[in-house]
Amino acid sequence: MGFQIIPLDEALADAVNDTIEKSITPEAESRSVRDLPNAEERSPMANSFILQAVVAQDDIVPWGANVQLRDSQLRDFYITEPFLHSAVYSNSVRNTNFEYELEGPEALVEALKKPIFDLADLGGGWMQLIMKTCADYYTQDNGAFWELIRADNNDENSPVINIAHLDAWRILRTGNPNTPYVYTDRNGGRHKMKWFQVTSLVEMPSPLETMHGVGHSAVSRILRASQILKDISVYKHEKVSGSFSRAIHLVSGVSSKVVSDTMAQAREYAQNRNLTRYRQPVVLGSVDPSANVSSVQIDLATLPDAFDEDTTYRWYVAQMAMAFGTDYQDFAPLPGGNLGTSQQSEIQHRKSRGKGPAHFMNLIEHTMNTYVLPDNVEFRYNAQDIETDQIVARVTSVRAKTRADRIKSGEISPRVARLLAIKDGDLEPEEFEEMEREDAKREAEEREAQARIDDRSPRADDPNVRREMNAEGEENDATNNIR
Repeated sequence: MGFQIIPLDEALADAVNDTIEKSITPEAESRSVRDLPNAEERSPMANSFILQAVVAQDDIVPWGANVQLRDSQLRDFYITEPFLHSAVYSNSVRNTNFEYELEGPEALVEALKKPIFDLADLGGGWMQLIMKTCADYYTQDNGAFWELIRADNNDENSPVINIAHLDAWRILRTGNPNTPYVYTDRNGGRHKMKWFQVTSLVEMPSPLETMHGVGHSAVSRILRASQILKDISVYKHEKVSGSFSRAIHLVSGVSSKVVSDTMAQAREYAQNRNLTRYRQPVVLGSVDPSANVSSVQIDLATLPDAFDEDTTYRWYVAQMAMAFGTDYQDFAPLPGGNLGTSQQSEIQHRKSRGKGPAHFMNLIEHTMNTYVLPDNVEFRYNAQDIETDQIVARVTSVRAKTRADRIKSGEISPRVARLLAIKDGDLEPEEFEEMEREDAKREAEEREAQARIDDRSPRADDPNVRREMNAEGEENDATNNIR
């Protein structure tokens, strides 16, 4: 669906450059559906009551029940779990730093770099656009969204002059192929978005027709495990914070009022000395030396029986790697034991390259080449992976040695070995054809050289040569008789 280039490349390049100044063009801002704040507008302050409610209540609506509410809850939750928050950041930074290249007419490529990449997201730049995209891509079931700002927003063939990130929480899917989305701006204004005005990037879209392409984000896939880890973290924090009632003590021989008064005095004593993390045990002397004082402790909250923190976190990292489609080592060093050994490092890393990272790159490439760039310009990632390149080089070397041994043993010919190399992906067809031409040329040269040698050699059917040969034979016979 990429738009057709009608003018010459140089003419289009000049037209694009005419609309771009040193800063983001006001034209792109005016054409965007985003309601941009002015310089005097203050940043919105979060409601403290809402934040407290989010921290205290992690119950999240089931998937598919209310997409907008669930995404809001997911967005609030993941930043409260340090491991999950860090995983989103690590994957986002990796994706942002992937190298890319544009292939097409030089003048047109240079003209597109500034408005589409350098000034992407209304001037924020390509890195900002990808970071925002990844934040929604990994945490929102609704996915991530780009607004395609065109020179004429009502013309699907008009060139894209900028890409702007749209808040996924403000996007409603309609299921209509011509007007698939409705965007609600900060002032409550609703904007119907046509298919060529906005595009979405969803990691794992649902096949349910009623969901209109809503997916299952990485945070959704790891949610339950993250909630458990967060609860453990909160428990440990509160256990050392000094403000948590760890247990109930059933005391006999002392009145409850005396116990309460003593605990109040101990609390006041700790507060006066700014003891917020740890308080010394409360000591209560018996008011009646002859009284029989006894106590039974009932724990209010403890970790599960046989809880092993190291094992729990190791398996949590393994689940997170699966949820994000990456390698275990992207989050933590590869452990031993049942989770694998260090010898599996290369295999796991190579397999992970074809999952999450490759899927993200394929989505971006498809979006750029289908909806953003002209038909005669191609966007592609050129991510360098030194570890994978080393593995491929070693495997290729082993296959080459195996083919050489088979040639040496006479099992296959050099030509068959080359055909096997093409099949294994170690030799390009163009290289094979060039080698075939060189072999044919060398064989022709060898035949010509042999022919010249044959032409200079005496021929037995020549009469003069025959007489000379007979004379030489008679002379040899005479010599032998004399002897």
